[in-house]
Amino acid sequence: MSQYGPPPPPQTYAGGPYQTYPGPAGPAPAPGQPYYPPMIVPNWAALPPHPSATTVLVLGILGLVLSGILSPVAWWMGNSALKDVAAGHYSSNDQLKVGRILGIVGTVILIVAVVCIVIAVFAAFIFAANVPR
Repeated sequence: MSQYGPPPPPQTYAGGPYQTYPGPAGPAPAPGQPYYPPMIVPNWAALPPHPSATTVLVLGILGLVLSGILSPVAWWMGNSALKDVAAGHYSSNDQLKVGRILGIVGTVILIVAVVCIVIAVFAAFIFAANVPR
């Protein structure tokens, strides 16, 4: 207690200077129980998933397994789709993220393979020029 006495009891909605508002969670909790206001969570389920998420995933898989040329396409499409998601137009899903990552991995493998082929061709020309005739 303070030197000024106990605080006045809260008034109901009927009026008075001390109106209490139960809030969106309902009435106030029982005495002795803490009040936890409801969490405000954005409704991501209301946004549709990105329409090219499956395409990005398929291109990422095909780029990794069959042809590395499709991997940069999957990476590029995944980046542009994630920009749309960041702008708030669509919701993100795992297909989009996995397809983009597969595109990155396939692109790195493609670059390493091209560098190895260029080194092999260069080495073949060097060795072919040094062959005595």
